[in-house]
Amino acid sequence: MRLSIVKPPVILIMIPLALAGGARAAGVAGGAIAAPARKSADPPRFLALVDDTSSLGLRHGGGGASPSRVIVINLRAGRPWCGISLNGPSQVTRSPSGKNFLIAVSGQAAGRPAGRILELSPLTRTVIRSVRDPVYVNNFYTSAPSWLFKSGPDGMLWLVDGNTLRGVRWPSMKPAVKFQASRRIGRPIFFPVIGGLLIVDASAAAKLPAVAALARPNMFYLSEKSGQLHQCKVPHRLRGIPYWMAVRGRSLLGMEAFGNRFMRFTLDGADNLEKLRETKIPIGKNQFTSGFQLFGHHEGIVLGTGYGDKSWLYFINTRTGNLIRKEKIPVGANQMYVSGRRIYLITSLCGGGEVDAAGKVIRLFRPPICIVGGVESAQ
Repeated sequence: MRLSIVKPPVILIMIPLALAGGARAAGVAGGAIAAPARKSADPPRFLALVDDTSSLGLRHGGGGASPSRVIVINLRAGRPWCGISLNGPSQVTRSPSGKNFLIAVSGQAAGRPAGRILELSPLTRTVIRSVRDPVYVNNFYTSAPSWLFKSGPDGMLWLVDGNTLRGVRWPSMKPAVKFQASRRIGRPIFFPVIGGLLIVDASAAAKLPAVAALARPNMFYLSEKSGQLHQCKVPHRLRGIPYWMAVRGRSLLGMEAFGNRFMRFTLDGADNLEKLRETKIPIGKNQFTSGFQLFGHHEGIVLGTGYGDKSWLYFINTRTGNLIRKEKIPVGANQMYVSGRRIYLITSLCGGGEVDAAGKVIRLFRPPICIVGGVESAQ
């Protein structure tokens, strides 16, 4: 079945997904993958993953479309559910309603970011809306690894067009705020919050870890109401670059860039930091922080990774920052997601496992990628 709502350079084709052992998918650029639905009284939860390995070497402003695909995993079934292959780099975020996924696809036409935003319904496994927009999904103009295509907790959709930051309402694309960025914000990391966009300058993270861990972060706040950029007043005692962070309203909780300190702070009425807390977390030797997720009302989980087929989950009290417990998991994960009281660990090839609140592995996923051939280089 061919979907005709999207014109070149983005082409979508629905093809069957063959499942072997619960998780095998085959697809080519320009196609979508789908799996049979399973009836249940409880609505399924879904996870959308971007496979953009073909565009790893693509620089900002590079010409030529580079294929990517979005794979949707049914978390309840623990297997691929559907997906879309696209003739261009892409990014994905939740729709403001939280039910669907929005996929930004850059056209990559000679530096002119003519692209589209697709709304994918995982329940029906169809693209229900396609909107043309000059969205750009490669690196921000500073060449920092910070894509901006995110929906905030207040329903604002944030995206970037060249060096212009935009906040729009979906699906009307009615602009609420537009800001012409400058070198002042450095190498930005973006965190949408209620009322605006928190921007963290991650320039210090490019330095030696020991130096970056002691750096005082530089932060800015872009207001939805005024459209003005405000430099946040940061408490002098705050050290490290907020990096692996989760947002709850106007509060941010998570880990600094090099993973040994938990930090929590809130933006006050003047858009400055207050209620700051920092606590050192005993991340194991030769481990790296690769993610942070909120877990319940007052707990958080830090994903610690190393090398091989193991990873570690550090459960912490987000009020005090104290370590509650840690669990060693036989999954070499580099991404983590939380749905209810379940934890989902994903490897670089989209395999992984489902873990319960006690750290027990319930089941493992096989990679939903089928490699059918290869050839070695001549030299």
